[in-house]
Amino acid sequence: MEDSQQFDLLRYLSNAVEVVEKKPTEAIFAANAAVLGAKVGYTIS
Repeated sequence: MEDSQQFDLLRYLSNAVEVVEKKPTEAIFAANAAVLGAKVGYTIS
């Protein structure tokens, strides 16, 4: 995994963690999408 992709993933997951308090269900879907995207090799923006 490239550094830029890893940074984007970590940043996205950090945002998802903050959202958990407000919208847990949406955050869970977002986290799942982030993980799947990382496995496929997409950059999360």
